[in-house]
Amino acid sequence: EACRVGVRDVTIDSSSGVLAINGTPIKILGVNRHEHDDVKGWAVDCESMVKDLMLIKQNNFNAVRASHYPNQSQWYELCDIIGVYVCDEANLETHGTLPMGRIAMEG
Repeated sequence: EACRVGVRDVTIDSSSGVLAINGTPIKILGVNRHEHDDVKGWAVDCESMVKDLMLIKQNNFNAVRASHYPNQSQWYELCDIIGVYVCDEANLETHGTLPMGRIAMEG
């Protein structure tokens, strides 16, 4: 499935540390969001998504982390239209795991 992406160029100035996206200096101010509605539960519709995005923008945030799993495709399209950066996550749960080299073997 294809999705529009507004990011074309990302740079970090080596002397100042300033992040620029598409040539514009930016400070990322973000929130976490679970795809969940307080009344409808996991049945998140477009109206609920727009409501969330309006709250994000009204509170001067410009980024959102899609917590723990990919969201509906419509969410990403709305973020692009409204101008909210997205930090997406893969559907991969790794809590409580240890790297192979740290597993103790009884012997």
